[in-house]
Amino acid sequence: MAWLSRRRRRELLLALGILLGFTALMILIGILAG
Repeated sequence: MAWLSRRRRRELLLALGILLGFTALMILIGILAG
């Protein structure tokens, strides 16, 4: 992954974090909703 620039890598991690957070939120809502 050395070809990725520092900024691009941070954007990629941010997008991945948002995706994981959204998925976790959906699962949590599903559990709470029964």
